[in-house]
Amino acid sequence: MAVWVFDLDDTLFSEYDFLCSGFRVISNHFKEFKNDKVYQEMIQCYKRNEDVLGLLDTKYPCVITKEQFLSLYRFHHPDIELKRGVLSSFAKIKEIGGKIAIITDGRSKTQRNKIKALGINSFIDKLIISEELGTSKPDKDNFLSVQSSFTSEDHFTYVGDNIRKDFVTPNRLGWNTIGIRDDGNNIHSQNVDVSDEYKPQIWVDSFEEIEIIITNEN
Repeated sequence: MAVWVFDLDDTLFSEYDFLCSGFRVISNHFKEFKNDKVYQEMIQCYKRNEDVLGLLDTKYPCVITKEQFLSLYRFHHPDIELKRGVLSSFAKIKEIGGKIAIITDGRSKTQRNKIKALGINSFIDKLIISEELGTSKPDKDNFLSVQSSFTSEDHFTYVGDNIRKDFVTPNRLGWNTIGIRDDGNNIHSQNVDVSDEYKPQIWVDSFEEIEIIITNEN
């Protein structure tokens, strides 16, 4: 049986969209200062790689605390959507009798809110979130936890984007690995120097290409 294992952030959806969604929720606390203006300032500050919270503390003191800022950002119900082709790829995996797992780093509530917003709970056969397991990628426990949930006869394919931590462990475990190329908005750059074992075996530009691979493997 084919088990397809996916990263979440910047693989199934754009993490930048989550950032924008969080900034929008935070900016709603600045209505007396024209919250859309505050939102744009936050986005520009982020793009300059500057401290967004520091900007708010300096320009709008006493409106929001650091704890409120972080809580609103981490735990809001995000306005995000799947990348094109993800849903049809998931449907194809199920159509051929395959299974779907997700391995994601992050806080439990944050990541579960993302999955709920994306509407993919019903597709997932196994979910690993680093906070719940107590380890984060590339720790082998995250991948072995998925592997142990299925049988020794199953074959695994991992799809991710972050070459610092997504592929090295599944490569060592003998899984197939596929990398989704950065569309220009990824939070973590793929332009880093790493050894070959950290790289995916195949690079693709879209989930349309992944769906072709799923179909051909059946």
